[in-house]
Amino acid sequence: MTATICAFCRGQGSDPFDLLSPLARCQVCGGKGTVVVAEPVTRCVYCQGSGIQPYGTRITCQVCGGKGVVAFGGSGELCPDCHGSGRAAVNGLPCTHCRGRGMISRRAALLV
Repeated sequence: MTATICAFCRGQGSDPFDLLSPLARCQVCGGKGTVVVAEPVTRCVYCQGSGIQPYGTRITCQVCGGKGVVAFGGSGELCPDCHGSGRAAVNGLPCTHCRGRGMISRRAALLV
């Protein structure tokens, strides 16, 4: 096991996007600023080591559930959050492959 700087918060230990609160701890490292990854490690190619879900990848919009429309009083309208795309508009989520660490175990990389 090796400890490395948390890629999601860049070692700061706080939420890098201030989505919850300026005082919120990083959801990946729990506020420690470091994460542990089983050796040997390699950089996550999915997020290119950033720890952040790449923009444009398919993450379902939480407002409309991926449908692109929401119902207001019986009529369907374009979702105000994703503007009809069905994808999340905000890109402040940890990478789904490395879980925000920026690094993955080479053993895990071979299994994917």
